Amino acid sequence: MDGTTEYKIPGFGSGWSYWVTKDFVAEDHCAPTALTNILWYRGWQSTTNANNIIRNKVTNGSTDAATATNLFWRLYTLLGTNGGNPGTPYANVPSALTHYLGVTPQSGGVWNYREVELFPVLFDTVAEQCPIYMKIERGEKGHAVFVLGRIRDTGGSKYLIVLDGWNRKGV
Repeated sequence: MDGTTEYKIPGFGSGWSYWVTKDFVAEDHCAPTALTNILWYRGWQSTTNANNIIRNKVTNGSTDAATATNLFWRLYTLLGTNGGNPGTPYANVPSALTHYLGVTPQSGGVWNYREVELFPVLFDTVAEQCPIYMKIERGEKGHAVFVLGRIRDTGGSKYLIVLDGWNRKGV
């Protein structure tokens, strides 16, 4: 990898600034974990106009982990996550976020969303300090991740840096 081309969303992705699935006791919960990380970043680690909206919608715990757990379970419920097959249907994500934030998505608003199927668009969008929820699918199976950066290899090929929800290493 060419480290000079690496870009990560500022203030995120080092050590304990994010949550993994084993932080929450549930099954098939990669989607609420990925969204917990996105809202945690926007609510506690970035300086966007969504900070207070996100923070005011979750019950504060005695620790960051307790607060994140409260956020996770709220999202888990709103997403309709089924502990087992099929997990969380992707179609539930926009409506869950709309319900949680209390506002509809709009460009320049508190939050926005769009479905992107082209890799170059994903690669460029993350550099706009836009955390990306991405579901990777193969047939009936899938896994939700949080895209937090990008990098090129020494030959110029493009790669996304993802938080897979399973590991704390490698970011």
